Amino acid sequence: AILSSGADIILLCDIRAKSHSKIIADYIQCTDRGSYKIIINSLTSKRGVAVLYKTSLDLIVTDVYKSDCFNVCLVNCVLNGLEICIGSVYGPTDTQDRLFYTNLREKLVDFVKGFFLIGGEFNAITSIIQPTQNSNLVNIANKTYDNLNPELLHMSRIPNPLHTEQIVDGIIDDFWCDPFRALYVDKREFSFIPRINNSLNRSRIDFFLMSSQLLDIVQDVSYSHLTSEFDHKACKLKFSTKNVLKSPIIDSNLLSFPGIREIATREALSIIDTYSDVDIQQPFANYSKVCKSICDLQLFYLRNESNDKLIRQI
Repeated sequence: AILSSGADIILLCDIRAKSHSKIIADYIQCTDRGSYKIIINSLTSKRGVAVLYKTSLDLIVTDVYKSDCFNVCLVNCVLNGLEICIGSVYGPTDTQDRLFYTNLREKLVDFVKGFFLIGGEFNAITSIIQPTQNSNLVNIANKTYDNLNPELLHMSRIPNPLHTEQIVDGIIDDFWCDPFRALYVDKREFSFIPRINNSLNRSRIDFFLMSSQLLDIVQDVSYSHLTSEFDHKACKLKFSTKNVLKSPIIDSNLLSFPGIREIATREALSIIDTYSDVDIQQPFANYSKVCKSICDLQLFYLRNESNDKLIRQI
C-alpha cells in the first residue's frame, strides 16, 4: 500500500522498524513500483521515521541527521542540481517534548543547505483558532462544535496546543509554510479519521512544511486513503515540471571574459581540497557553487538589458 502511489520520494512515520531495517531495505530494492533506497531512523518498537527515494532519481545524498528520539530524519541532498533537505517527522505530544518544533526549527537552520521540505504526522495543526461549542444544542450529550478552525471537525480542543502554536509561529515568521493551505485557503480536508465506531472527530495532522520559495513549483497537494488498516490518509505533494528551480547555468558564449578561467580553477581546487577525505560524490554535489561564482563574475562584466541581446559591457 505504501508504494502503491508510485511517488518518487516517500516519507514514513511511526514505522517501528527496530531490527528489521535491512529486511525493509532489501525488499524495496526491486518492486513492481520501482527500485527504492531508504534512510531509516528507528531502533526500537516505538516511533521511527524514514525517507524513501527512487534509485532512478538524479539525487545525491550529502548528509543525514537522525534525532536521538527517533522522531526526525533529515536528508541533505542535491536533487536535479538543487540543494534541498528532505525530512520525515513524527510529532510527539507536547507533554513528552514541550519544545519539539522549536528545536526542530533550530536544527533546520543549522543543518539545511538550500531549501527544505519536511512532512509526516505532526500530531498538531496549522491553525490556532479555538473550537467553540455550538450554541444551538438541544441535547447536551451530543456536543458539537462550530467549524471555525478549518483543520478540525467535532473536536473540543486543539491537539497538542503548544506544538500547534510553535508550528503557527514558524508560518507567521515565514520560516516555513503549509503548501496545502497555501493552495486551498478554505478547503476542508482531514487526514486523521479514528477507527472508533461512531466517532465524528476529524483533524488534519498530516501535512508538509517547506521553504516558501518552493511554493512556485507546487502543482497540487492531495489526500487519499491507503487501506482500511490505516486511520491516517496519505498526503501527496506534486511539483510542477515548469519553472523548476535549478542551479545557475553558465553561458558558454561568455567564458572568454577575463578572470573566468581563474575563478573556476580556484573554486574547483578549493572544493577538491575541502572534500579530499570524504566521499567523491561530495565535490560534484557542490558543482553549483562553482557555477554560481562564474555567473556572478559574468554579471559583473555584463548587464543584460533585454532577454535576447547583450546591450552594454561594463
